[in-house]
Amino acid sequence: MKKITIIAIFVIAVSAFLVLKDSDSKPSVQVTYTASESMQPMHKDNQEYGYQVEIHSAVLSEKGTPITYSDLSWQMYFKPKTEGASDLVAMLTNIQFTSDNKAQEMPTQLPFYMTYKDGQFTKLNLLGLGEQHTLSVLPKVLDLMSYSLSAALTFEDAQGMKTYRYTQKDNAVSRTRINTASNPEREEEQWQLTLSDNGSILVGIRELNYHNQQVWQQGEQHYDVVQSVFVRPIDFTSFDYVGWNSNQNGTVSTAQLKAKQVYDITDENLLSHLTELKSSLDADLAAQLGKYLLANQDPNEIKSLLMNHVRLNSALIYALQKAQTPQAEQMLSDLISDEELGQQVRQKIVMALGRFENATNIAFSSLQTVADNAENSALSNMAMLSIGTMNRFSPMQSQQVAGFLNTKLSDPTQLPTAILAIANSKNPELVEKLPNYLHHSDTQVRDNTIKSLAHKTEYQDQVIASLVQSPHVTTIDSFTRVYQQANYKLSENNVDRLQALYREQNNPLIKKRLAVILDI
Repeated sequence: MKKITIIAIFVIAVSAFLVLKDSDSKPSVQVTYTASESMQPMHKDNQEYGYQVEIHSAVLSEKGTPITYSDLSWQMYFKPKTEGASDLVAMLTNIQFTSDNKAQEMPTQLPFYMTYKDGQFTKLNLLGLGEQHTLSVLPKVLDLMSYSLSAALTFEDAQGMKTYRYTQKDNAVSRTRINTASNPEREEEQWQLTLSDNGSILVGIRELNYHNQQVWQQGEQHYDVVQSVFVRPIDFTSFDYVGWNSNQNGTVSTAQLKAKQVYDITDENLLSHLTELKSSLDADLAAQLGKYLLANQDPNEIKSLLMNHVRLNSALIYALQKAQTPQAEQMLSDLISDEELGQQVRQKIVMALGRFENATNIAFSSLQTVADNAENSALSNMAMLSIGTMNRFSPMQSQQVAGFLNTKLSDPTQLPTAILAIANSKNPELVEKLPNYLHHSDTQVRDNTIKSLAHKTEYQDQVIASLVQSPHVTTIDSFTRVYQQANYKLSENNVDRLQALYREQNNPLIKKRLAVILDI
């Protein structure tokens, strides 16, 4: 199948013809999120707001294999320009964009103006941001966050104009499309906006869940374009507003690919280049070194280099990983079974295969063989973790990865590692199974489950219930370490539960760790 490149910004119901023909970068694999039912908006009556926005897109082959994918997320904060006004000053921060697992350069923040009135975001002013910039997708996201119960709303995207009528039942708002003309062969769309119970605040959005899937036919080629958006409230973080000029974002440039440096690699300077790679981890140098090794060294010579230059074997393995050729994948798969290389080198090869981008069944089968070998538990566990990692770097293997890890949940001896491997995979269907192990009798299983879920706000109720029901030093320590790096705050109810646990505890180690969480 020919290489397809896709624009990496999110466009609602994007025209597949335009995407497949004209774009330069790539959108991401759709991820399904389930928000906690207990999640409540964190916005106060002072009219200051914060939202976490996550956008996921993918182009899939007819068989459902991801061809190209990306993730875009940011934290959005806004407040009235003056007290009680509908005109808002806003800021995007923590902006992250990855295309096919490669991080792309983004600005650290993006200020802008907008208006919110009667459920609609309007009058967006991006202050001179270039139309081709990834963040110019923001108007489409704000369209998704808008609704009106008094009149139909019309939005424009790559296919043309689309008109929707909105209805509300309890706190849930849904929409129905009025005009049905569409370019795709088939389109399925799910949109739901959940509102806050607090009617006194200006923007009463609790969360947004959106999913769109389109089927396109281009000649004999069949594609699915899959997109999803998830928006949830977060605590407001203050930002300075001193009056932004109309071209405030005019200097925010679209990331440019740096020119690839060509290295002159010979047998004489091979070791010096590997030494340089050891410290720089330069991807271009690694790829060129890997291809040079494969073209000029036979398997025995590469094995000899690994064994005779211990301090450089990590760089050499990294070079083979970054070569990204079928020969490199086969070479690493062959080396993984060579016991003469020793445990440490084989573990490094196992990790490299898990991160080998767009790997085939060759790499998966090699890792599976090692993972199934219970005689070498350390290497077996490492292989299982790498199979989980493979799900992110090699989407074509996602079905095999999911099937393999699912079976390991039934193996008591490998269950603790299987849980960590599932967390590595970020497969939402598998991750949804992990809460079942929060009350497991095996302390290691329970500990690994807490490590895997503690950074996700949607699982905080279940994780805290596990800690309160069976407090143990290791599990509470695991939660503390992960939660300190997490991007959410515990609900008031969960704070109360931990405070009660703190008061009734006699174990000084448990109290010490709880004190860190509770900031006592």
